[in-house]
Amino acid sequence: MSESGQRSRFESEDEVVVMKFGGTSVEDAAALQRLIAIVRSRMNGQPVLVVSALAKVTDQLLEAGRTAASGKLGAALALVRDIFVGHEQVADDLVFGARRDTLECELRSEAQQLESVLVELDRSRQFDVRAQDHLLGFGECFSSQLVTAALCEAGLSAEHVDARQCIVTDARHGQASPLWDETKRSHHARPRRIGLHRYHRGCGAARAAG
Repeated sequence: MSESGQRSRFESEDEVVVMKFGGTSVEDAAALQRLIAIVRSRMNGQPVLVVSALAKVTDQLLEAGRTAASGKLGAALALVRDIFVGHEQVADDLVFGARRDTLECELRSEAQQLESVLVELDRSRQFDVRAQDHLLGFGECFSSQLVTAALCEAGLSAEHVDARQCIVTDARHGQASPLWDETKRSHHARPRRIGLHRYHRGCGAARAAG
């Protein structure tokens, strides 16, 4: 591959539009419909979306972590169920058919991984900043899967990109910063459709898309 073919699209002359949507911008089906309309209006560029956890989910995750670390695993797992159901309810008005089945599997997989983290917290009773970063990142894991499916259902070509696989950060848990030289070296594959990034403090390595 030529040197120009290996360059990040962010280093090319092509326009890249990075769009950040906070929790209230993805809090329910109506908010996601507004998000879709905004993205549709910018399709002349190369949209890359960065989405936060749904409103109140970060607080639920913190509560679940503290609850598990205090020895109340059952109550913590009940919060995971609430988070999962909340995302399913938002999806009810946005995603249908086979795509909905796929989304449910993805959300269920995230929920199962989250439950495993809480089981470990129940065992260790150590809810430090590293564990908090790991736990809170699940909020974006859930929301980014939901937003990707909603965009595709609306007829937009969207590609989910896990920020942990292409953005490299330092190890300052709770206030990590990207390491751009390492991040650039990690870029090999570059989807050409809308990029949906999930990012949270300390999430580790995220691949750019456009």
